[in-house]
Amino acid sequence: MDFAIIWSILIGVALFIYMALDGFDLGVGILFPFARTTDTRDHMMQSIAPIWDTNETWLILAAGGLYGVFPKAYVFIFNALYIPLMGMLICLIFRGVSFEFRFKAPEKLKLIWSFLFFLGSLGASLFQGIILGQLIRGFHTVNGHFDNNYWFWFQDFNFFVGGLVILFYAFMGANFLIYRLENNDKQQFTSISKFLLWGSSAYFAVLLSATAYVIQKYSALEIFPSGPHLKERLLTFYPFYMGFLVVLALIIIKTHQALSTKTMIDSRPFIYGIVLLAFVFGSTTFLGWPYVVPGVHTIWEASSHPETQKLMFIGASVFLPLILGYSLYNFYIFRGKIANQKLYH
Repeated sequence: MDFAIIWSILIGVALFIYMALDGFDLGVGILFPFARTTDTRDHMMQSIAPIWDTNETWLILAAGGLYGVFPKAYVFIFNALYIPLMGMLICLIFRGVSFEFRFKAPEKLKLIWSFLFFLGSLGASLFQGIILGQLIRGFHTVNGHFDNNYWFWFQDFNFFVGGLVILFYAFMGANFLIYRLENNDKQQFTSISKFLLWGSSAYFAVLLSATAYVIQKYSALEIFPSGPHLKERLLTFYPFYMGFLVVLALIIIKTHQALSTKTMIDSRPFIYGIVLLAFVFGSTTFLGWPYVVPGVHTIWEASSHPETQKLMFIGASVFLPLILGYSLYNFYIFRGKIANQKLYH
């Protein structure tokens, strides 16, 4: 049994679940300035209050798996992306603090904590996009090691990917609010979701076309270190990716239809959003495979001892279903529309 392959899948699944769960959570924070009233912002907070603080569990699981199973990748990535990773964590801390303080704050201070909640959500999403963009672009090395360029991530491509992540998280947040809110609030976020669906789709199409052009024309240049590998994978699996684009277009159309019907099932746009994320995240991960550090280490080159991988797999086979079961049960218990109440604890 090749535990390196199994763990590359498990870590990818953990990252996807994190983006799916914390994505709509961060998206709700990004949409805070668009709320019409303080009551609407209160309802937005109440919609995520029972579930928001468990979503980062999947991020910790992915980081722990990377540390134990692919230690070379862990050291390289956390060195090369130290600044955006720290930026993301600081934003998540500010976001968590503002969430709790806003609940207890007097009315005149609520606006300040609301702004900090928005700022933390926006910043965390941007940094996650920057990290994702850099993982797509790859890294420069010196004799196979990190070249100590701590600002290599500060590139326009990474910020463009960050913009896409912000738009898509906001789209997921709007879909979640459609599911959780009622009446005028629901109608407002339905309109916002439609706008974000087509806005993020157009943004993604332009970014994808520009990236494919750069990889095709300039794959050997330093601006895209993983370009040669990505180009080879694109040519090898060209029919697969053409089919992927067709399926992606169909899902976008179905999502728009779900948002447009008068007898809309409120949970359907949220489910379609997660399916869209699964397709994009899965195809991007497949494009970079088998590299765990793009252009530097494959999953086998970065692996720890097989016995370590086996031992960690035994532990994951016990705890991962428990965490997944808890997350699903949490959603089940707090499903449906929120109650119009002041307290959330």
